[in-house]
Amino acid sequence: MRILRQLVLTCGLLLMGTVSRAQILVTFDQNPISMGPGDTATFTGELRNTGLTTLFLNGDSLNLAGSGLTFDDTPFLINAPFTLAPGDVTASFEFFTVTSDNLTPVGTYNGAFSVLGGLDGSATNELSGTPPPAFQVNVANVVPSAVPEPGDIALLSGLVMTGTGLLWKRRCRRKVRQDSDGKRENIRPPHRR
Repeated sequence: MRILRQLVLTCGLLLMGTVSRAQILVTFDQNPISMGPGDTATFTGELRNTGLTTLFLNGDSLNLAGSGLTFDDTPFLINAPFTLAPGDVTASFEFFTVTSDNLTPVGTYNGAFSVLGGLDGSATNELSGTPPPAFQVNVANVVPSAVPEPGDIALLSGLVMTGTGLLWKRRCRRKVRQDSDGKRENIRPPHRR
């Protein structure tokens, strides 16, 4: 009976192969990321080797569903280390960028990012587990902030001050008369009663 139980447990574990343990743990610094149509978002994060062997990081796989969205995984290929020893964690670095065109519909878009590699420099095994780490892009309309108009009291106060200033200027205005010698003389306008 004990042998049968061990056999059933072993077969059960072998059949659970659809979900594999991740040897490289991918942690995004910010997930999800919100952006507007026509914007570019950069996904950053760190990698941790949870396995018992040094792994070569030879590439990545990126899937993103959504019309009007494009991605560029060149930052990962440039910034990722060539190898990662057991238990090592990278510093945070750029993984990839996502760009939405101006016609991208507003909504939430899901994607998956996997690290590829293995025990040598030519391996392309999926190291980040099945299913791969997920990320989200939220595309939202960006509404420009409105500039508030001055209040009615401030507007009326400004008009009253401008009118008072014009009346004062008109009242204090002086006429200048020039005589035949070229001398200038200030003359006050006569007061009207």
